[in-house]
Amino acid sequence: PPPLALAVVLEFAPLGAGLIVAGRSGASLGAGLGAMTLTEQIDALEAHGLSPMRELTAPRVLACMLALPLLTVFIAVTALSAGWLAEALGGTLTAQQFLNECLRVLTLQDAIPATLKTVVFGWLIGASGCFFGMRARGGAEGVGRAATAGVVASLFLVLIADVVLVKLIQVITAWAPHV
Repeated sequence: PPPLALAVVLEFAPLGAGLIVAGRSGASLGAGLGAMTLTEQIDALEAHGLSPMRELTAPRVLACMLALPLLTVFIAVTALSAGWLAEALGGTLTAQQFLNECLRVLTLQDAIPATLKTVVFGWLIGASGCFFGMRARGGAEGVGRAATAGVVASLFLVLIADVVLVKLIQVITAWAPHV
């Protein structure tokens, strides 16, 4: 259970949540805003003196930033519950023993930064999906290209951000006890 708990909480749940949302929402944001751009709804907002960034982009990016940590916790709980079930069916550990082993190896110092890095993933996914959607050109084909570009960019950015944030978290946690 300890290696399972560490793997799930530190990497599997955050990265899994990021990739799931990147694939789903990257396309949705790109296609939705792309269709609005091509049907001149964005121009209509600007004509009414409203900022498309404030009215359309900001709420979508904020929603991604808030949803990802929640999805991460859900994935972690589900994966650890499945691990417990496997242990229970194998008859090796009771639920209390499994929980005690997980809590023995997991600390808030590990879990909180791993979960909070998904806020960055959410920002990257929301911003890239909206960026490509707002730049859509060329009819229905352009909307498809915007959706595809939103997904590809989101997936790539999440993977790169994960590598960078893992290293940054390691550096900060190594330095923090000395402060």
